[in-house]
Amino acid sequence: ANSPTSAAPPTFTPTPYVEIPTPTKPPYDENYYELPPTPAGPTPYIYPYNPYGRLQPSDIYTPSYTEGSFNYEGRQIPIYPGVPERMVSSNDFTWRGSRIYYTGPRFGTEFGVDVSAHNNRNRSNRRIDWNAAKNDGVQFAFVRVGARGYSTGGMIEDEYYAQNIQGALNAGIQTGVYFFAQAINIEEALEEAEFVLQRIAGYNINGPVCYDWEMNNSNYRVYGVSAEMATACAIAFCERVAAAGYTPMIYESRYVGYVKYDQGAITRFLTWYPQYPSVGSATAFPNFRYQVDMWQFSESCNVSGIGSVDANIWFKYRYY
Repeated sequence: ANSPTSAAPPTFTPTPYVEIPTPTKPPYDENYYELPPTPAGPTPYIYPYNPYGRLQPSDIYTPSYTEGSFNYEGRQIPIYPGVPERMVSSNDFTWRGSRIYYTGPRFGTEFGVDVSAHNNRNRSNRRIDWNAAKNDGVQFAFVRVGARGYSTGGMIEDEYYAQNIQGALNAGIQTGVYFFAQAINIEEALEEAEFVLQRIAGYNINGPVCYDWEMNNSNYRVYGVSAEMATACAIAFCERVAAAGYTPMIYESRYVGYVKYDQGAITRFLTWYPQYPSVGSATAFPNFRYQVDMWQFSESCNVSGIGSVDANIWFKYRYY
């Protein structure tokens, strides 16, 4: 019989440090303070080599303390008492056309979009007019760099990622990136991080680098991945990104956030939450137990230079 072979330890390509400018303090609020930067973890990306197989969640993080639970669609979800709970309500938002604005007292916010090749293909010349978007109020943008297939697991570049990154930066829009992730183990999450880092190294990315791990149904290859492994994958991606000098972020739906992620373990990273209320709804707000940093409130907001696009509110500055 063939003797088992040990898996080789993961290897990494060094990525140049990229400094992210500090946001300018708004001059109109004496109680302003800037949210602290996301710290890197205790082991940024050099994890212990396991000669008996793949890295395990216990190699990446320690499960967080929980206290009690709440019901979510028939499931009892643990409560993480050290994680800040939601600080906004429907009273803090107002609609102006297809856009929703935060009018509450606790945050300074910005409006932005996230784009992929889908948005370019909807343009006659396959180009987004980023100057027009900026003039229409866009203050930040997230550009998809690539994706892992949710069935085959192969990774592909977004064919317009370079054009979109450079266009947004040239227009003076703060620019971050995201990767549609489908990692089923830690090695794949690190592979996804490297995929992104190698493609953005030549740009002055001045916004977050986001891990967008999604599972909508049983057709997704990540269906059945344990909560511990899903959390470990997110942390491994984020720590690799932080080690390269970028600000990491995690995109999480309500299901993934409640069922798949240890909120205590990921609370040191920025979070991005999708929920799409009907235009004009009087009960519109990001209805997640914990405070998120960004709310994707629309899949079909009309923005000059782009057309119909995902739209977001960034709770960027906290006043108290």
